[in-house]
Amino acid sequence: VAIKLIRRQSVDNTPRINKIGREISVLRGIRHPNIISLFDVIETERYIGIVIEYASGGELFDHILAHRYLKERDACRLFAQLMSGVHYLHSKQIVHRDLKLENLLLDRNRNIMITDFGFANQFDNTTKDLMSTSCGSPCYAAPELVISDGLYVGSGVDIWSCGVILYAMLAGYLPFDDDPSNPDGDNINQLYNYILATTLVFPDYISPDARDLLRMMLVPDPAKRCNMKRIMSHRWLAPYAAMFQYSINDLEDQAMARLNGTVWIPPRQAAAAAAAAEARKANLQPTSSGPPRPSADEVMPRRHTIWIESVPDAAPSWETGRHNIIRHEEEPSGMDIDKQETAPIPVAEVSVIHDEPMESAQPIE
Repeated sequence: VAIKLIRRQSVDNTPRINKIGREISVLRGIRHPNIISLFDVIETERYIGIVIEYASGGELFDHILAHRYLKERDACRLFAQLMSGVHYLHSKQIVHRDLKLENLLLDRNRNIMITDFGFANQFDNTTKDLMSTSCGSPCYAAPELVISDGLYVGSGVDIWSCGVILYAMLAGYLPFDDDPSNPDGDNINQLYNYILATTLVFPDYISPDARDLLRMMLVPDPAKRCNMKRIMSHRWLAPYAAMFQYSINDLEDQAMARLNGTVWIPPRQAAAAAAAAEARKANLQPTSSGPPRPSADEVMPRRHTIWIESVPDAAPSWETGRHNIIRHEEEPSGMDIDKQETAPIPVAEVSVIHDEPMESAQPIE
């Protein structure tokens, strides 16, 4: 596990307390294989400790920074996992509102883990997902958060942020991040005016299908931006179309199986296996004449394929900046994630992550 340790002295203002409470509340109500899991909340006089799942692969931000950009088959797999997680949140009437590379972790098998729900919000059938609070990180936030004084659609804001993330995966740098008069994006109004006035451009190594998907997502006008259904049915994500067919219950069962170290079998596959077993049993029943037929196990011993994911073994980095992803002039090289060796299953460790700078580490009382 990992412990997000928060000093009470640093959260003595109402907005900060609300942010922590919102994150805990959201995490308690969700279970998804690509969303970080909450195990416990420990409170003392001096600290609040949020005990969460441990993702040993670090931040997606650092992973891209180390390898310049991702090959499309690897980016496609990670992005499909991200879309599955975000679609699950929207189905549970939750919007994240702060999706960015720094808030996406990787587990030991290089699977996406969505984290940091401090800006998340829930909506109901009355308000739909119309919201009014502007939040998020400027380079990932949708234009309507800045240029609109009215309500905005929360799910549309998440879709824009996911488009920025996909662009960074494939290109190795952020879109709309090349304004010479505002290189760091510090002037937020200038940044969004630049987005509205600038045509989205791509490096040569991004495929036509990926460009088509990005053009659908990174549309400044929220009314013309694509929705989640169009993203999940896009041809670029076709290799992972089955991932989007699972129900909410299927996804939650899969997440629990992973945490418990048990095997999860998709319902259709389980039903087909049960039917096949019944058919074999019926075909091997002894007849009224002649010797009894051998059992199924005697004819062909069953072989079980299982998937086990253990608690990882290295702490992620929780402090990064966005400015390290830059445009590279030389030819990018990319990285094939699938060629990495899988490490042996480690023993669980505990990592303590400080949410605020601390004078000295203190044990939980």
